[in-house]
Amino acid sequence: MTEEIIIAGFGGQGVLSMGKILAYSGAMQDKEVSWMPSYGPEMRGGTANVSVIISDDRISSPIISQFDTAIILNQQSLDKFEHSVKPGGVLLYDPNGIVHPPTRKDINIYKVAATEKSAELGMAKVFNMIVLGAFLQVKPVVTEEFIEKGLQKSLPERHHKLIPANLEAVKTGKKIVIDDPIKNRQEADSETTRGIINDEWLNSFRSRLAPGAKVIVIMTRWHEADLSGFLIENESNVTLVNFPLEAEEDDILGRNVGDALCPEIGKDNVWLADFKKGYVGTEGSRAWNALYQGHPTGLEGNM
Repeated sequence: MTEEIIIAGFGGQGVLSMGKILAYSGAMQDKEVSWMPSYGPEMRGGTANVSVIISDDRISSPIISQFDTAIILNQQSLDKFEHSVKPGGVLLYDPNGIVHPPTRKDINIYKVAATEKSAELGMAKVFNMIVLGAFLQVKPVVTEEFIEKGLQKSLPERHHKLIPANLEAVKTGKKIVIDDPIKNRQEADSETTRGIINDEWLNSFRSRLAPGAKVIVIMTRWHEADLSGFLIENESNVTLVNFPLEAEEDDILGRNVGDALCPEIGKDNVWLADFKKGYVGTEGSRAWNALYQGHPTGLEGNM
């Protein structure tokens, strides 16, 4: 595993400290790490960015120009780094002050309203840790246990009393993005597991949301009564966004029916037809619909 990250925003948003905590956390978890900051002489209020690499292998150079993940906190940084994210990578951004949102279709984009959430909770000083928590929910490159150790290492001892608030902010950030609450088809087919997850939404997540809070749920849909189905059925203002591998009617990207999702990386319609035939032949239509089309079909839907 190697994760190459750029964190960018205004000076004073905790950009450099977020990167330092992430790098220390990786080091405490016995990963190879690098941390390379860049900022102007004005620092606070000016632009700042830091590149962080976390790897299981030795890092040949800390200097990188293409990134697996970009964490973006202002418009200037979005303009500069959006096109530096590798195809299939992640761009996570706070919408506060963003006039022109990201537009790329070949990367995974997450909007995390950390500024709004930190203000609602009176946690403005740990805004950057909310962002970090959201990132770790999407890409758990280090565990929460080592985030605490990273905080102990990177913060002066006189500030160690702030560690619990920082850890709480990380947990808050993780709750903004719910990523794959059901891990596999066995869990999806368990009525007990589905009930536990739905109860957790009602009792632990929903009850803690501030008025107007936004929640992103990312999941593979094996079963109609999964968390997404529960939310669609029971909550208001739910928007379902689906990017099927094979385009269907009214495709959200404007593709023709049958078109492949990522022809620009060599996975064109010819590749899709061959891949689908082989996959459905060995794994069945239920797995195809769940993993690649975003459609739950239930046990009776397998062929």
